[in-house]
Parts: sequence; C-alpha cells; structure tokens
Amino acid sequence: MFFTGRKLLCIVLVLFTLTLLCQQVTAAPANKTITVVMDNDYPPYIFLDSSGNPQGILVDQWHLWEQKTGYTANISAMDWNEAQRRMDAGEYDVIDTLFYSDARALKYDFGKPYATIDVPLFFKKDLSGISDADSVKGFVVAVKSGDYAIDYLQSRGVTGLREYPSYEAIVAAAKTGEVVVFCIDKPPALYFLYKNGIQDQFRQTAPLYSGQFHRAVKKGDSQTLEIVEEGFNRITPAEYSAIEQKWYGTPIISNEYLQYVLAASIVIIVVLLLMVLWNHTLTKKINQKTADLRQEVMISTLRAEALKESEERYRLLFENNPAPMLIYERGTLRLLATNDAFQRFYGYSSDEALAMRLTDLYPDEEKGPITELAARLYGYASAGEWHHRRKDGSLMTIVAYSHDLVFKGSSARVAVMIDISDIRRAEEALRDSEALFRAVINNANDAIFLNDLSDHKLGTFIIVNDIAARWFGYTREELLHMSLPGVIPEHRFEKLFAYASQKIRTDGHAVFESFLTGKDGTEFPVEINTLVFPFREKMVALSIVRDITERKRAEEELKENERQLASIYETVGDVIFLLDVEADGNYRFASVNPAFSTVTGVPPESVIGKSVSEVIPEPSLSLVLGKYRQAISERTIVRWEEATLYSTGRLIGEVSVAPVFDKNGTCTHLVGSVHDITDRKKTEEALQLARKKLSLLNVVTFQDIQSALFSLSSYLELMKAGICDKTHLSYLEKSRNILTKTAGMMNFVKDYQNMGMTPPRWQNVSQVFLFAISHLPPLTTERIIAVDGLEMYADPLLETAFLNLVGSMQKHGTGATRIALRYEEPGDYLVLILEQNGAGVPAEEKEHFFERGYEDGHGHGLFFTREVLSITGITISETAPEGEGIRFEMLVPKGEYRFTKNP
Repeated sequence: MFFTGRKLLCIVLVLFTLTLLCQQVTAAPANKTITVVMDNDYPPYIFLDSSGNPQGILVDQWHLWEQKTGYTANISAMDWNEAQRRMDAGEYDVIDTLFYSDARALKYDFGKPYATIDVPLFFKKDLSGISDADSVKGFVVAVKSGDYAIDYLQSRGVTGLREYPSYEAIVAAAKTGEVVVFCIDKPPALYFLYKNGIQDQFRQTAPLYSGQFHRAVKKGDSQTLEIVEEGFNRITPAEYSAIEQKWYGTPIISNEYLQYVLAASIVIIVVLLLMVLWNHTLTKKINQKTADLRQEVMISTLRAEALKESEERYRLLFENNPAPMLIYERGTLRLLATNDAFQRFYGYSSDEALAMRLTDLYPDEEKGPITELAARLYGYASAGEWHHRRKDGSLMTIVAYSHDLVFKGSSARVAVMIDISDIRRAEEALRDSEALFRAVINNANDAIFLNDLSDHKLGTFIIVNDIAARWFGYTREELLHMSLPGVIPEHRFEKLFAYASQKIRTDGHAVFESFLTGKDGTEFPVEINTLVFPFREKMVALSIVRDITERKRAEEELKENERQLASIYETVGDVIFLLDVEADGNYRFASVNPAFSTVTGVPPESVIGKSVSEVIPEPSLSLVLGKYRQAISERTIVRWEEATLYSTGRLIGEVSVAPVFDKNGTCTHLVGSVHDITDRKKTEEALQLARKKLSLLNVVTFQDIQSALFSLSSYLELMKAGICDKTHLSYLEKSRNILTKTAGMMNFVKDYQNMGMTPPRWQNVSQVFLFAISHLPPLTTERIIAVDGLEMYADPLLETAFLNLVGSMQKHGTGATRIALRYEEPGDYLVLILEQNGAGVPAEEKEHFFERGYEDGHGHGLFFTREVLSITGITISETAPEGEGIRFEMLVPKGEYRFTKNP
C-alpha cells in the first residue's frame, strides 16, 4: 500500500510531534531536591544580607543551575566549621566553597575547580620584614576556624595561631588592634577591609599558596556529583560573566575621562596639521637628520660597549661572589649556570651542576613544595627556609633570595643561597641550653629563686623553681606576685635583712641560716646562700635555699648522742683512753675517763699529755707497744690480757685498742678500753683448782669402782663354774650383763665429765677427721675428704665425735664402698656432710638415732657426739633416704667456721 502525499505529510508531522514530546518527557527533571551547605562569610561569593539570607555569586550560580537542571537546590549558609561537621554527619548532599586536600579527599569526591583563590598574609603597614610564613614565627596570626590556612601555617612551623569564627570577626579584631597579622583568603579580606574603612592600614604579602574552590559530595556518591557538574557545565561563559559583573561591578567612564579623550582628539588634529607642515620642511632637514643618525649610531655603539662592560661586571660579580649562586630556567627548573662558590660549597663540578634540576638539591619531602613555590615566584622574592643536600649527602639549612632575569634568551631566575646551618645549630643549642637550665633549676633538690631588689616591694620574685613552690605551698604564679616579706616570718625579717645586707656589702655574698614560712604559716629552718648582682639595669638577688630540717634534727640527735656518750664516758666502770699517734711513732695520752683514776689510783693530770713509755712500765710496755703496732698495721681491733702492778695492787685487765684513720689513710689516734678482770681471774683460778681436785677425786673414785666391778665380775665367773642349776646360771648371766653395761656407763660418764672442761678452739677439720679414723680398723672403702682449709670452732672432743660417727657408719653401713667428708655453703652458714653408700638406717629408727640409750642401751656415742657439737651451736641430723646409705649433716653457724690457706 502506498501513502498519498498528504497522508505522508500528516504521518511525518505526527512522528515529529511525538519525538518532541518524548524529548520533553526525557528532559523533564524528577521531583528531587538537592541540599547544599556552604560558608556564610565569603564575599562576594557568599555572604548574608541584612535579613540573614544568603546572597552572592554562588547563590546566583546555583539558581541558574536550578533553571538548567530542573532540580531544586536548598542552600544553607553557616559557620564553616559547622558546615563541615554537618556535611560529615550526612545532613547535606553537596558542600561548596571547599579547598582540596589529601585529608579531605579521603571522605569527599571533588568536582572540577571553578575559582582560584590567592591566600596572602595581611599585616599592619608599619610592620616590616613580613614576607612569608617563616617571617611570622613568633607573631600571633589570626585565622578562621576550620580553614585550610591552619594546616598550611602549622606545616611551616607557625604555632602562634588564634582562631576566629569568621573572616569578618578577624578583620574586626584587626580594626581594634587586637591582631596585627592575619591570614585569610584575598577576596573576603579586601571586602571586609574596605567595609571597615581600614584598607589603607594594612599591606599584603605575595600569596602563600593558591587554593581552588570545588563542590564536593560524600565519598562514593558519584550520581549526585554527576548531576551537579552537568548542570554547571550547561551554564555558558556569558552567563557566568554576567553574574560576576553583577557582584564585581563594571568600569565607569567618568566626565574627567571624557575631557581627557576630547583634549586628546584636539591634540591629534593639531598634530595632523603640524605633520603637514613638518612634511614640507622634512626635505630640508633630511641632511641634518642623516648627520644626527650617524651620531646616534655612534652613541648606540658606545652604549653597546657599555652594556657589554656592564654584563662583564655582572658576570664577574656572579662568578666571584663568595655566596653560592645559581641560575635556573623557569619552566623546567633546569640549572643554567652556577658560580665557583656553589661548586666549592656543594661539591659539584660545573658540568655535574648543569645536568641537574633545581629540585635535585632538595630532600625528597621538599621537592613537591619547592616546585609549587618556584612557579609562583616573580620579581625579587625570598623563598624562605629550606634544606639543600651536598654531593656528599650532608644536609644544610639555607635561606634563598632570587629575582627574574633573561639568561641566554630563556626566562630564568638567579638565586643566592645563604647557609644558616650554624645559626640554626646555635639556636638549637640555645634552646637546649635554656631547656637544660630550666630542667636543672626545676629538678634541683634545693629551692632556687631570683628576686628584684630595686622595686618598692623589696624583693619581688622573678624566678622560682618547682621545689620552692612546693615548699611554700603556693603555685608558681602566686609566688611571682609576691615578695620576700611574704615568705620570711615578720618577727625575723628586719634582723635577717640587716645581717644579709651587711654580709653582702662585706663579702659580696651571704651564707646564713634562718627560717622561712609557708602558705599555712608553718616555719621551717633553711640555709640560704645569696648572691647580689646587677641584671638588666637593676639589682637582683639569686638565692639557693636548702631545707635543713633533717640536718637540724640530726644535729640535735648528735648533741644528744654526745651528751649520752659523755655521760657514759664519765660514768662507765671500764677504763677508756685516747692516744695521739705522733709522726715519730710515739703514742701520747690525749684523754682518760674518771674510771682510770679509780682503777689505777693514778690522777688524770699525771697521764694526759705524757707518752705511753712514761706511764706504763716494763715488761708491760713492750707488750703494749707491739699490740698498738699490730692494730695499726692490720687496721683492726686488737685484744689481749695484761697484768700490771699499780699503787692499788696487781691488776689484770682485758685490753682492746682500735685505730682511727684520717682521709689520707694515716692513723691519727688509738681508742682503747680496759676491763678489770682481776676478780674474775681469781675466781677462775679458784674454780680451776676446784676442778682439778674434783677431777682427781673422780679419777680415784672411777678407778675404785672399776676395780670393784672387775673383782665382782671375776667372782661371778668363779660362781658360774660351781653352779649347775640352769636357773641360777641365767641369773648369773644377767648379773654379768648388768656389770658390763655399768662399766660402759661409767666410761660414758667419764667422757661426758671431760666435755666442756677445756674451752673450744679452732680446729682443722681434715686433720681432726684423719686422727679420729686412725683409732679404727683400717677402712676398706674408698675415702674422699674435700674440706681443704676448713676450720671449725669446736670443743676439743671433736675428734671423739667424728670417731663415734664413723663407728656408727661401720655398724650400719653393710655393703658400703665409699665414705666422704665434704661441705656446702648455701647461705650465711655451712653444712658439713659425712656420708657413705652402705645399707643405711631404717626409717623407723632415725628419729631415735641420737637419743641416749639407743641400740640396746649402748647408744651413748651419737648422743655424746651431738652434745659435743652443740657446745658451739652446731646441730646434726641424719638425712639420707632409706636404703641409700647414711648421711650426717652438721649445720655450722656463721662465725663458727673459717677457711685458711694450707701450710
């Protein structure tokens, strides 16, 4: 079927209409609203009108965006910190007026930049020397809370930042003089400076950095970002320009300008008329001009030669400058020239340097920032403080100054570098020194404070350390508002001040004791060392104060001890004397106590000041001098007994003498004491005589009893031969056993009687043991003795004790192949071990092993051994596991044993 022309035209119109409808349906926006948050203080981009509604370039752009997209943009303008916080909380879809940073890129997706903003420093015009971030170190710099400027300045070491809620608040503070330096974006800064009428009072530096405005969405919300970016892409440049002209304004041609134009037009007409006349006379003057031209050519030649000479001087200045200099190409940062100082200072040859770029001199972390900075430098400028690396790898701190020039046809900059490493090291050393000074002051054990003596308050505190504040109970700030009368008791101040002033005038300083008072009114004794000297055109007093509370207490205790010692010295019954040891070896009495006269009958004045040889007669003198020399040479206390004949009779004394040495090790004195043992000696002699008589009686008695027992035993044997009755024979056998046991008991009593009769003495353990086993049949077992040099302080019957122990081992040591004597020293005591590897003692018998009567009534040997050892505090026990031999362990207390070298 074929359509007619009219029908075909209708069909085409219908299809075209449907196509338009479809396009309109497709282009029609969905019923969707986008929420936008931005700063409320960034004119002319965004700020609030008198009713608090947002206005400015960005508001108009977003309204135009709404027309282009059909979306509704609900715009909220607020404090920048609050805007960022609420965007992060998910309350808005889009955030505007945002600078890009790596930290922000972690949480936002950014659109393309739409405005570049310069950020300089603004400062009072009467300030000088402010050019970059380094130059404001030490100043208080005002910044807006949440602004990127905070991160930038802190990264450059600027720490004195004061945050304000808005740009307008910063400029208002600058107007009142509250701040003199501030860092904010240039457009709002100019707006508010002019608004406040203080634009002529402030200057600005070159931009510290340039930031770009972006619109951003929450990380991952690419759909919203695409809608936003597509809408703004639909706005034409002419539409953007119209909005900017609305807020920036357009140039105005004034009447004065029109007058200038009219005057210029008249001048041009007149000039044209004059040119006609001039053309008429041109021919006449051509020859003259030709001559003038020749003259100009000659002058140009002279100027060229002068320029060449100037360039030569510049080259010489560059090449021979003592400071390192270089020339680099602007775009590529390639080094074009270096001077001799650069090559010498950096270690690179000229060829090596010309193969480098400017960034090759910087450490890795500074390459990016210096590249950005180099692109912004124009005219004469300071690049600030950086670090350069020499060829040998060493780093130095430099400050660079540079300016533009054309070098061999290339746009370039010439830079001079100043090494400030020594300055920075000196500054660091100074900071370290100051830190060390503060640490020393604040960690000192004594209070330290500095007082101003030139003020009317008399001694206002300038410096106080921590311990001073702690002593007084005040804070440091409280003390720094106080003066000396506040910490010195009122009733002591006048006298103390007068004394200290007199001492300082006389000696230049004063050391004295006094009392200070704390915040709670408590007084405490101190020793004050004060020095007065001029400081910054005034007199100050530096005081080091030591709390001597403990020292005073110790002095009182010492005085009390001295009083007690003096009382003892005066009242003790023993003789106490002090001897001076003279350089020639003579000994002279320096002091004796009252007991000396009481005991000897010799008055003190007959002794003090006299030499020992004048007081002590022979033969005691030789003994005494020998003991004195022994005490000094051995540096120890020496004791001995001495009998001397005095007017009071023959006296026996226990004498001890101790040497006293000075710091050089020279003996200066001997301190001695004499304990009168005359009566004790008489008693001991009487007791010894009684013991001899008793021993003689015991010997006679034992012999008589033993003879009777022997006779009785013989008679029993005779009776046994004449009696046949078994009952009577059993009675006789029991009687004979009783006699045997009685004889053994008598022997035990005899040995026990001798125990303790002779005082204990030091005995060589190895020798005593060998003597003991020599009384036994020869040992067939291996014998190990490992007690070389060991001595014990024990009763002389120690040999008998060892004999009993070895005898018991032979009895119970069936199958033994080894017997050993050794020692261990696990602590402050010694364990002497006697052991063998025989059968051993049954466990049920061990607890009775050392009891009297053990082993069928004949066990006096081990009981006797234990008693002998106990005289000097030695204990004994049997500790071998059952069936693993016998081990006697003798625990010897400290002081009851010693080690000596073998002879």
